[in-house]
Amino acid sequence: AAQATPANGVVNIGGPEKLRFADLANLVVAHRGDSTPVVVDPSARYFGTLVSEDSLVTGDDAVLANIRFSDWLAAH
Repeated sequence: AAQATPANGVVNIGGPEKLRFADLANLVVAHRGDSTPVVVDPSARYFGTLVSEDSLVTGDDAVLANIRFSDWLAAH
């Protein structure tokens, strides 16, 4: 997407697995060796908008990569 011609729209990009934002955060925290709990606040807003569990998850139209986030994280 970064090297393609402008899409003039939204390009949904994700990995082979769907992760909720809290799950993504938990993976990062664990990778760092931290034990800080990730707390989900259902009334929190994202850029002013209420979100659901699936709001920040790629849709069915997403371009999916082959690398799982946990594998990418382990390599970096």
